[in-house]
Amino acid sequence: MSERWWKITKEIDMKKLLITFLVLFSTNAYCEWTVVDLDKDGNGYMDFSTIKRSSTSVRVWELLDFKNTQSLGSIYYNSIVSFREYDCSQDRVRSLSSTYFSNTMGSGNPMKQLNQPSDWMYVLPKTVGAKKLNILCK
Repeated sequence: MSERWWKITKEIDMKKLLITFLVLFSTNAYCEWTVVDLDKDGNGYMDFSTIKRSSTSVRVWELLDFKNTQSLGSIYYNSIVSFREYDCSQDRVRSLSSTYFSNTMGSGNPMKQLNQPSDWMYVLPKTVGAKKLNILCK
């Protein structure tokens, strides 16, 4: 009886482990994209759940989704997902990393990846960048 009990207990433990594993690793990989810019060429999104603040800057994941296929040399893409940093004290922005995707909404094959921070760019007044800066830094 004790050997049979051990087998049943072992099977139950394995099932619990499998269920736990599936629950932990089957969550959606999708971000919660919120539209922040609508344009004739495409839409801009932010995932506000990823905001990380420091004393003078804000970091957030962004998505640019194009209505028509874009090209960068021989690379064709329909969306770009970027981790960007906004410097609230100096009204400037830079990309920390960007991935260009073959399909819309950051899906499909990654066509190009940039993992080096770009140079800082000052945000012009009355632009989409100024709107984002205002949203994130207020």
